[in-house]
Parts: sequence; structure tokens; C-alpha cells
Amino acid sequence: MSLGVRRLCWMALVTVLALTAAAPQAWAQQFGGTLRVAMIGEPPTLDIHNSTATITTHIAWHVMEGLFTLDADFGITPLLAESYTVSDDGLRYVFYIRRGVTFHDGSPLTARDVVASLARWGRVAVVGQNLFRNVARLEAVDDSTVELELSAPMGTLLPALANPLQMAAIYPADLANSTDGPLTTIIGTGPFRLVEWLPDSHIRMARFENYAARDEEPNGYGGRRVAYVDELYFYAVPDPATRIFGLEAGDYDVADWIPTDNYIDLQLAPGVEPVIVKPGEWVGAHWNTQRGPFADGNLRKAAQAALNMELIMLNAFGDPAFYRLDPGLMFQETIWWNDAGKEHYDQRNMELARRYLAASSYNGEEIRWLTTQEYDWMYASSLAAVEQLRELGLNIRLDVVDWGTVIAQRTNYDVFVTGMPLYADPTQLPVLNCGWVRFYCDEEHVRLVNALYETVDLAARQEILRAIQARFYEEAAALKFGDFFRLRGRRDYVQGMQAMPEPFFWNVWIER
Repeated sequence: MSLGVRRLCWMALVTVLALTAAAPQAWAQQFGGTLRVAMIGEPPTLDIHNSTATITTHIAWHVMEGLFTLDADFGITPLLAESYTVSDDGLRYVFYIRRGVTFHDGSPLTARDVVASLARWGRVAVVGQNLFRNVARLEAVDDSTVELELSAPMGTLLPALANPLQMAAIYPADLANSTDGPLTTIIGTGPFRLVEWLPDSHIRMARFENYAARDEEPNGYGGRRVAYVDELYFYAVPDPATRIFGLEAGDYDVADWIPTDNYIDLQLAPGVEPVIVKPGEWVGAHWNTQRGPFADGNLRKAAQAALNMELIMLNAFGDPAFYRLDPGLMFQETIWWNDAGKEHYDQRNMELARRYLAASSYNGEEIRWLTTQEYDWMYASSLAAVEQLRELGLNIRLDVVDWGTVIAQRTNYDVFVTGMPLYADPTQLPVLNCGWVRFYCDEEHVRLVNALYETVDLAARQEILRAIQARFYEEAAALKFGDFFRLRGRRDYVQGMQAMPEPFFWNVWIER
């Protein structure tokens, strides 16, 4: 379907929807049933400390919980913490743990579990490692009180503890202390408990009957959580067409990561409803600046100057309603957005690119570019970008593999493509962290990021981020193509789903 025809269909559907939306139906929450969710593939692990993969969070956080999470405005709200205090000098935090919370194995949640879990998270998670370099003391005062003392003030402590991705999840202490490697036993305090994981088939969860919900109204990822469905199944369905056909046929109740080209198909399919998620992520190419061809800054700047981001995003997402061109490393919907470096973004200047290329040491050697078709937009954006860079004269080999292989092999390649989801704080953005894949570890960049960690004043932190972003573009540290908005699909009997960036299925019920 051409872009023009798609836009005409879009306008017609808007008219139809306006006429049919006048009398919304009221639904009453119901317990029971099984919810079947089609995901893009297998998570590398369900140990949420040990993976930056978003699919790990999207599945595991139904089982695992942390002290804090994010509300509907992406502000910080308590979850397993009842409350907290901060000393006047900003160095001492006291967390008061909710009483009456139990793990799935029946043991009570105590401060000992919190200390052991946070210490492990600080050792193995990228976000935790960055935080814990300034943690001077962490101890349980009594069964429901934890004290954390910093060696220097940090503006990132609570955002780090509330971050859903590579979450500071709380495990039973003995489990947290058992290994720093990926856990195969997953026990948490969440509304669902893990029942089984059959690789290449499904992950099955069941309602945790002794779950201790908060009293507040649901608010974003926070507030009261209720497991309305009896069982929750996650299926690995890498092919997007299979996810769509399965949703339309009723084999799945929810399908994640639907290509945006299929928006109209979902609108027209009987019994199916689309869910548009905004903001979603930003997509970009990340190159190894430590070794290989892109260790040469002039080659990186040549690629940055050459690319037409509109063509890349149009190829990946099909309709401008599902993407925007924007230089910000943090989204417009957050307090962190700025446009520093915009003069280097989306330049579409092949003449300038050729001058940078001539000044580089590149001599036609093969560039290895890694992507996957499991996320169709990663593949489509890679195709469009590679085509333009080949026109510039770069010798690029495009390797297409499954997502698990991308995670395992990305550091062995010159370039790989991935998305950057919404984070509560810019220090959580993987591309800004040298420890992520060690692709971007420029000394001045690391100094600025350290300053961002150590600064508490919000206005000062915003200025530091502006400096980081300006240098990011000046050094062509990575390629941001653009922001995109995600599309999910649900059967019309699935109620309570929220259009938040990270999908969750507590507070979701089946209306029959």
C-alpha cells in the first residue's frame, strides 16, 4: 500500500472512529481466565539484574518488584518501600519497607532481602554499578528499615531504584547471595509467580494468591496491582506476521511489537483493537569507537553527515504518524529534553560526508553491521541506512540474526542497531554509559557523565546533559535515526491495558 493511499485510509478511519466513539462502554473488572501474549522472541534470561534487554523486563517484572517504580507522568513512586527519608546533606537515605509482603516461596520480605538484592544489583547491573561506586554503606537496621549512605551526593539514586529496565528487583536474600551469574530460579513479590519456562515455546505465570497490593489507585506502573487473570502466558513469536495472524485468529489475546504499517489492518480486523504507545523508543546505530573502522572519528562524522533520517524512519515505520525526527537523547515528554547538537542531526549532506571520508583512514575495508528481523524496525532502518552509506562508498556487510545473537555478539561487530526506551534519568540511558557495551568511552564524555551522577540540583544537571548531548553529536558517538511510537494489538475483550512504554498485565482483565 502506497503512502498516499495509507494516508487516505487513515483519514477515513479517523472519521469512522469519531462517529463510533461517542458512547464508550463501561467495563467491570473480572477475575479469571488466561491471557496469552505474543512477544517478539525469547528473553536471554529472566534474571532482571543480569540483562539490559527490554523483553526481560517486559516479562520478568510481573514476578519481580523493586522499592520504587514510575507513575503515569514518569515520576518516582514507592512500590515495596512504604516511605523514605533523606538527610539534609543528601548523603543518608532511610528506606522503610512495607510490612506484610511475602515472596512466592512464602517467606516474608525483610530488610535483609533488600540489602542482599541491592548489593547484588550494584555488582551485576550496569545501572547499579554506576550508582554503587558512591555507596559507602548499605545495611539493615531492623526487619523493616534499610539505611544507605553515599560517599557524595547523587541526583540519581531514586531514579535508578525506580528504573524498570534492569530493575533493582528484590529477591529473597539467600537467592540474591547465591550467584552473580544469571539466576535460573526466579522468586519475587509480584502479582504473578513463575510456573514454567519452556524455551522456544512459552513462559507461564499464575496469580500469586498471597500478593500484598498497595492501597493507592493504579497510577502508571505504580499504585494498586491486581492479577485479575488466573494465568499469564508469554509466547515467543519472532515473525510479526505470525503475531498479527494469531491475534486476528484469536490464538493470542495481546500482541506486542506490531509493525506500524499494520495499523489499518488492526483497525479493520473484527474483534481487534490497536494500542498506540507514545513515547516509545528512539532507534539508532551504535558503532564500536574503540576498535575497527569507526575508531576513526572522521569516518563516524562522514556517516553522520550523509544520512537522511526521514528516509530511514519512513522505511522503518511507514507512516509519519508513528515517528518524529528529533535530536534529543531524552524524549520531549520528559523534563530532560534539549536540542543541543541539532546542527549535526539529519544533515543529508553528501558533499560534507565525502570530505570527512577523504580525511579519514578508511580504505574500503569491510564494515560488519549487525541487525535482526525480530524487531522489524531494526531491520528496515538498517537496510535504509546501509543503502545510503554504501552510496557514500562504505563497504558494509549486513548480518541478520535472531535477537539473542545480537545481544551475545554485538561487541564483536562494528555496528549494531537497537532502541533506547524511555528512562527516568539520563544516566540510565545505555548509550551514555561506557559500561554498556564499551563502544563509547571518550574520556571527556565519561567525565561529564560522572558530573551528571554527582550533581543534585536539577537545573545544573539539565545543563550538564546539554553539554553531553552537544559532545555526543560533535564526536558522532552514535547515530540517532529518530523517535518512534510503538503499536500493540489486543482483542476487544482484553480490558484495562495502559498505553505505557513498557507493557504490563496486572490490572488487566478479560471481559467475556
